[in-house]
Amino acid sequence: MHKTTQQIISLVAFVFTTMAASAQGVFNDDFAGGLALWQNTTDYAIVNGQLKHTATTAGTSYIVAAADMRDSVSWEFFFQLDFSPSSSNFTQITLQSDVQNVSGAFNGYYLKMGETGADLIRLYKKSGTASTLLASASDTLQTTAPVKARVKVTRNAAGQWKLYADYTGGSDFSVVKATATDNTFPRGNFFGIGSTHTVTNAGKLYYDDMRIAP
Repeated sequence: MHKTTQQIISLVAFVFTTMAASAQGVFNDDFAGGLALWQNTTDYAIVNGQLKHTATTAGTSYIVAAADMRDSVSWEFFFQLDFSPSSSNFTQITLQSDVQNVSGAFNGYYLKMGETGADLIRLYKKSGTASTLLASASDTLQTTAPVKARVKVTRNAAGQWKLYADYTGGSDFSVVKATATDNTFPRGNFFGIGSTHTVTNAGKLYYDDMRIAP
């Protein structure tokens, strides 16, 4: 069948776009298919279609997934804490790490939600064991349980970061909550979810709709 020049151009553009996306990789998990994509799942389970932290003792647990991230990336996820956050009760999302063990030293970036005092979503760079604060959201999370938000973070090839959040758990990303510029680690291999809590708040952390795209 004869194709017009415009059809050929459109087909070529589609092929190259698909190849670029496949090369970098797309990660999308709403946990409908269980935990097949994840590692270190001992303290986590799927409950009512969401990922739930199920540990019964105080401490920190991480769950990790492999994801190929390069240059321009968009991350999106939902979390809910059924307690008032503090320095002993918070969640940490490792956006990008060069190693699978995100509980120790790694090179990459992470978000922390929950602290004693102002509960802000904060973006950090991690170089080995050293953490550097890059940006903090312009407004606080809800301070009484349940504390929830849907978060979106973007980074372009120039290392310009933008943080968005909808504190109702919806998808209103019309307002930029924070910005930063850092291009120290343009590539990463792992994405992680960390849950830190006291005994009282064990089993009260939930996550859903984890998406990473170029």
